[in-house]
Amino acid sequence: MKALRRAAELRELLYRVFLSLARERKSSATDLAAINYWLGAVLPHRRLKRTGTRLRWSWEEAETLQRPLWPVVLSAAELLANVPRRRLRECPAPDGCGWLFLDTSKNGSRRWCSMRTCGNIAKARRFHKKTRQAPGAYR
Repeated sequence: MKALRRAAELRELLYRVFLSLARERKSSATDLAAINYWLGAVLPHRRLKRTGTRLRWSWEEAETLQRPLWPVVLSAAELLANVPRRRLRECPAPDGCGWLFLDTSKNGSRRWCSMRTCGNIAKARRFHKKTRQAPGAYR
């Protein structure tokens, strides 16, 4: 149960930090300290591992329920340190889906977390509203 609680705490921490960046606000000092705490706990478990003639990053073998969180913490920290803030977005879905996404489109114009869900719903609502308000609209 402790591992599940810790995973939920990490999820909430990362959501707060990424949301503040998506909204172009500063993260709290407390949240930044918590991320650094997680990094301090995770980084000692990184290892270089030989694969054929190459070396690659790996994680130490450990029987702990926290192990699946290690790459999450490291990936989140790398993303926070290296991704331009303007590429981190909050989905503006009318129903408020709450998803955050990284806009990797060439021109930085992606609007929705998923075009198949939030994008289509928003476009359908806009079309429906437009056709109901248009004078002489077919019904």
